[in-house]
Amino acid sequence: DLFSKFRVKYPKSTFIYAGGLHPPTAKFGQKYMMDCMRKIMNLGMTNKDFMITGYVPEDELLKYYGAANAYILNYLPSGYISASGCAAKLVGTGKPIITTGETYRNEELTGGKNCIKVEAGNMEAMLAATINILEDKYKYDEITKGALEYAKDNSWENTAKKHVKLYEEVIK
Repeated sequence: DLFSKFRVKYPKSTFIYAGGLHPPTAKFGQKYMMDCMRKIMNLGMTNKDFMITGYVPEDELLKYYGAANAYILNYLPSGYISASGCAAKLVGTGKPIITTGETYRNEELTGGKNCIKVEAGNMEAMLAATINILEDKYKYDEITKGALEYAKDNSWENTAKKHVKLYEEVIK
């Protein structure tokens, strides 16, 4: 639904879902995915407009990251504290992330600093935030700058240095 409305303003855009059904939930997700595909076709979209890649090897993901203007992570509230490997990977790519709040995601996404967060389930807010970040160069630059800073601060090298510092303080 969101993408069909987005295409009104940006008719040459393509929505790419890099991935597929998560193996542990594939049994339950197949009906949902079929419903989504049916809806996509009913909205008049073709495989030029919308693409679900299926499994993508890690090294090929960079092609999709580079092709994107923004990433949308539409998480639903689950009631569980969790981390998103996808969010952690995307946060340092230099592209803005639009995601949902109220999801108990941990610190990798901080609304207003390294991503834009909207109310979970609010499609109009997600659409408005996506269009806004693409059209507001200052905000786009500020969000991607914050994301790159977060990625640098949390790089493996810096994380290792923080661990060494902590260990040194403990053994003193």
